[in-house]
Amino acid sequence: MKILRKYSSFNLWANEILFSLIENELNDEKLNKEIVSSFPSLRKTVYHIWDAEFIWLKRLNGESLSSGPGKLFKGSFSDAGKEIISIDHAFIEFVKNSDEKKLSDDCTYKNIEGKFF
Repeated sequence: MKILRKYSSFNLWANEILFSLIENELNDEKLNKEIVSSFPSLRKTVYHIWDAEFIWLKRLNGESLSSGPGKLFKGSFSDAGKEIISIDHAFIEFVKNSDEKKLSDDCTYKNIEGKFF
């Protein structure tokens, strides 16, 4: 359980650094610039991370979703960063408020296509 606390705290720290760097160094043109990668821009890569963190937190709390918040988000990149940081805090709280049994139990969920795992 101690390692999960460290990992969830590290995730928050890393995302805070990432968003600070992006907000101070990059404009919308650079965030949206097409790149050859698994996601076609830096913004879409970050929104994918947002969706993944959000969906996994929901799964760990017994919910299954068909999409994440980044897909339909129309706000600023700064607002998206604040949302991701709030999810990071929620992960820390989830770990802090979960006992060893809960953290070692299997997690059952449906993926975004509806397939059960």
